[in-house]
Amino acid sequence: VIDEIQSYEPRVVAALIFGLSEIRRMGGKFAIITATFPPVLQYFMKKYGLMTDRDFVWHDFSVEEEIVRHRLKIVRDDFRIEEIAEKAKDKKILIICNTVSRAQCIYEKLKEEGVEPGLLHSRFIREHREILERKIMAFSADDTETGVWVTTQIVEASLDIDFDILYTEMCTADSLLQRMGRCNRAGKKDISTPNIIIYDNASGRGTVYDRDIYDRSGKLLQEKDGELFSEADKTAYINAVYDVERIKRTKYFKRIEENLEHLCDL
Repeated sequence: VIDEIQSYEPRVVAALIFGLSEIRRMGGKFAIITATFPPVLQYFMKKYGLMTDRDFVWHDFSVEEEIVRHRLKIVRDDFRIEEIAEKAKDKKILIICNTVSRAQCIYEKLKEEGVEPGLLHSRFIREHREILERKIMAFSADDTETGVWVTTQIVEASLDIDFDILYTEMCTADSLLQRMGRCNRAGKKDISTPNIIIYDNASGRGTVYDRDIYDRSGKLLQEKDGELFSEADKTAYINAVYDVERIKRTKYFKRIEENLEHLCDL
């Protein structure tokens, strides 16, 4: 069983697809249960015979989801610390940065504004990280709490948390949709104004995230600025970003292709 297959980098995606093809060859079965399933993964799975026989079952549940959880706002700027500090007086605010150093910087700026934020990233030792994870989950679950937590990608898939407003740096579409899942999860919060504020500031572009996929993710999101963003919209968005014909020349696509060929040669 593979969870969130879109979250892996190209080398691991190739290893997973090759591994699944070996499992299938030996008569085994597999399940992929994922929030998003980019067309590029479907392309390679078909190419390696994983979506062909009568035992294969595919279902997309996003089109059946009627609750709309998010309204977007895209900002070509850096985090507006004073605005966030003001919102934190009566809201649960989650900030997600693309690097640990950025998270630490934003944390310090918030403290200068008189805010006492929480901070969670991957450089904490395991013991301290587990303590912080329990704290952020308790904060999320307590209806009386307000304030800010500053984090990195560490919260994208591993923690069951629900905040009122998400302030996030722009990233690739798959990561962005995971981040949105940490805000208004039950769909019961007010979305008359944007609750997902995305800062398109090029942080992590070409270093943390593939440059081409990052750029496509930002460009294709522009038309949703200020708009509601339904589950069906999210599926259409990631399908557009990872459209096979559009990304065949990108490093992301070629890395998957080259690693799969290498594994087959072995």
